[in-house]
Amino acid sequence: MWFKVLGWHDRPATDGKPKGFTTATDIEKPRPLQHAIIPLAEKMDSPQLFVIEAPMGEGKTEAAWYVADCWDRHGGAGTYVALPTMATSNQMFERVKKFLDLAGGGNLMLLHGKAALNEQFDKLKYAARVYDPDGSTSGVVAESWFADNKKHRLLAPFGVGTIDQVLLSVLQTKHGFVRLFGLAGKCVILDEVHAYDAYMTTLLERLLRWLAALAFYERRMPDDPLRFDVTGMIGAAFTGQKKYADAEPLLLQGYEGIKKRETTIPPQGNPRLPESMDRLIELYTATNKPAEVKKWRTERAKYPPELAPLPRETK
Repeated sequence: MWFKVLGWHDRPATDGKPKGFTTATDIEKPRPLQHAIIPLAEKMDSPQLFVIEAPMGEGKTEAAWYVADCWDRHGGAGTYVALPTMATSNQMFERVKKFLDLAGGGNLMLLHGKAALNEQFDKLKYAARVYDPDGSTSGVVAESWFADNKKHRLLAPFGVGTIDQVLLSVLQTKHGFVRLFGLAGKCVILDEVHAYDAYMTTLLERLLRWLAALAFYERRMPDDPLRFDVTGMIGAAFTGQKKYADAEPLLLQGYEGIKKRETTIPPQGNPRLPESMDRLIELYTATNKPAEVKKWRTERAKYPPELAPLPRETK
């Protein structure tokens, strides 16, 4: 539910049926390399690693995009295309936009240090404000929830940017876990790999290991309480934005999911259930529903009081 209201409307069908290479890329006569990739992509039903190596002009980008499109139709969470420079990222941004136009639209982000200066990206942000004020994506746009905060951009379904944006997810950096969360379930296309040095290759290997682990987590641990805690956090974000209709189902889903798994939560995760109720109390207080506030406060009283905030440092 939460991935829909965060600008994930009109995602491709997840019935696993490919729509065809020509439809996805607008190329009527695939090249030999692309012919070789098509059956592999269409038979894919689980996370896989593709290595495509060929001379320039053989259609590697279109082949990679078709793999991404097929993955989307198997329930994937989108695509991120990583390149070595801002200049190549800007060029790829234009190409990916054309692919998404063929697919019917989507939230597309540009991620690098000077993305704010990109005219095409600015046009997509404007299109989202004018044509999709309610977040219902009807074309290729850059929804403000993602575009206005650099930390949110990798959470968008589709993105193009420099390789450092994904490599930071495997380094000890602030909010690195948010980047990993944004990559979970995505098809990650690493372009121009030959341009990277030994140090970056080591980081790429670490990234691939993390992506494999995230794929395992998504498929083998769907009932982890953390998933429902994240759902509640996103609902709380909508409460803060006064999007109460979007917030309520997410907050209830988060609470119910954690409640059913209460006995399996380790001691360090105990605050998750009380916090999920605190979010509901905040919502119903903001929407002036005293009966619901009373109900959830009564339930909340069965658990330890909210932790006091840490004192601020004084200079």
